[in-house]
Amino acid sequence: MRSLFDKFPFVVVYLDDICIYSKSMEEHTQYLRIVVEVLRKEKLYAQLEKCAFAVHKVDFLGHTISADGLQVDASKVRAIEKWTTPTNRKELLSFLGMAGYYRKFIANYAKLVLTISELAKDNVPWQWTAQHANLLVIKAALQQAPVLQLPDFDKPFMITTDASGYCCGAVLSQR
Repeated sequence: MRSLFDKFPFVVVYLDDICIYSKSMEEHTQYLRIVVEVLRKEKLYAQLEKCAFAVHKVDFLGHTISADGLQVDASKVRAIEKWTTPTNRKELLSFLGMAGYYRKFIANYAKLVLTISELAKDNVPWQWTAQHANLLVIKAALQQAPVLQLPDFDKPFMITTDASGYCCGAVLSQR
């Protein structure tokens, strides 16, 4: 289905989820008509009870999207709060997968997961120690994750960089 909407910059498709975004109600109505027409031509159907039209905030793929910006979905934050310390490699990999999905919300993510990810390797015996406490730092960062916003091109940008022997990173931000 994604290929049907690739030419429309106002549509995001993931599997059978479609998100239409716009700046005004008039624009939204116009975009919605276009999407519905494409679905009709392709004989694809939407279940109305699963649809939300003309909303100012939407939960989509684990994020909440609004005029304020992009943030971690509140239900995911609650799940993160309940996450316990992993007791085996499988549980650790599950946590790292979730944390990696939200890495754009976590400052210094690569540094924080370095010691933890070493423990996830096949040939490393499982032994959780104090050096793996960064898991708690990652949890805290996700619980207090910032709202990521679109840039304001009338304001100056800041580039923050960092590098070491094992990773490098950069962040483009604004005040």
